[in-house]
Amino acid sequence: LVSVSLSLSRVGINLVDASPQELISCYLEEVQLTLISRGKERVRGLDLTVEGCQIDNMLDRTPVPVIVHSASHQSGRENAPFFKMLVEQDVKGSAGGVTILKRVQAELQDLQLSLEGRIVVLAF
Repeated sequence: LVSVSLSLSRVGINLVDASPQELISCYLEEVQLTLISRGKERVRGLDLTVEGCQIDNMLDRTPVPVIVHSASHQSGRENAPFFKMLVEQDVKGSAGGVTILKRVQAELQDLQLSLEGRIVVLAF
């Protein structure tokens, strides 16, 4: 068994236009990424967990400053992560350039979404 893990308490990503003007800020909380290789079973895996997420509208005078907010902590689901994904690849089953996935599992908890028309137009 070989396992490599990466844990980050907070990750921030910003979307900036050509002006440059900051449009959107995305914050991910408690990000955990684990890569696993089980040699005898010839299985490789990826496990990703994100405990919380918030995406903010950074435009001036916006009536909606928070675009997306993970609702799991507010709804009493303290133990449930906002996003969880598990992917396992069957290495012995992969042949001829074809990758065979043994298992793919993804879970996304409730989130609150609020959009302002200006941010949709500027972002796309």
